Amino acid sequence: MLSARVAMVQVLRSLSSSTPAACKFRLPEEAKQEFSNPAAKYTTAQDIPEKGKIYDKKPFMIEVKKGKTYMWCACGHSRKQPLCDGSHRNPFKAIQQRPVKYVADADKEVWFCMCKQTDHRPFCDGSHKHPDVQAAVRGH
Repeated sequence: MLSARVAMVQVLRSLSSSTPAACKFRLPEEAKQEFSNPAAKYTTAQDIPEKGKIYDKKPFMIEVKKGKTYMWCACGHSRKQPLCDGSHRNPFKAIQQRPVKYVADADKEVWFCMCKQTDHRPFCDGSHKHPDVQAAVRGH
């Protein structure tokens, strides 16, 4: 069973890396300012090239509080989605991703990515609308 899961992940990764650029969701330039993470300059977790396990096909909204730190799960294995519970530390899973630290700059609603395929970690950028993500979640 485990080898079938590993094979499926490898297929999904190859599909997502080989899809034409026209199929990828692109965020308008004026909307990119919404994706500001003050903690990004202190961490590198958001720069890990591998995407995490697809967890869900829709984002999750959290009302964040100014100054509070949130650790967003990048691997997709956490049982406290969209936040990290330390599942990436399991030595038997050999997970490369690490949680992305987000410090809220104001009290507001933030849409966190649940598909783990976003290019604007930890925020949802609409990547869950891609057919590969939708197909993977249906077979969940």
